[in-house]
Amino acid sequence: MAGGGWNNEPYPPVADAHRQYGGATPVPRPAQTEQSSLVRPYAVTGGRTTPRLQLAMEALVSSATSVHQDLSTLTPERQAISTLCRQVRSVAEVSALLRIPLGVVRVVIADMAAEGLVHVHQPQL
Repeated sequence: MAGGGWNNEPYPPVADAHRQYGGATPVPRPAQTEQSSLVRPYAVTGGRTTPRLQLAMEALVSSATSVHQDLSTLTPERQAISTLCRQVRSVAEVSALLRIPLGVVRVVIADMAAEGLVHVHQPQL
């Protein structure tokens, strides 16, 4: 198959696909203007695969940092999560919007919650 779509038309770029299909405006990633990062997920989490606290993928996350707080000392992933979560978002939504695997996002958010950078609101069981 030459093209990507049903009519042999190429798939629209990701940013256009979000607009075309009614999705949320994509959130710019910290290094989007540069070449894509070659940092592996295990490097982001320090090799850990399980978060410090169990996070449901529908758990809501809100940023505990203010707009005026300097985030330059945080890693790019933490900066992006902190900025993105100024609006309450689910763990799954953060993963999808930042295009970071769900397991990695869970570990990073749990670490950020332990440091007081985000607030996590777990669903009731």
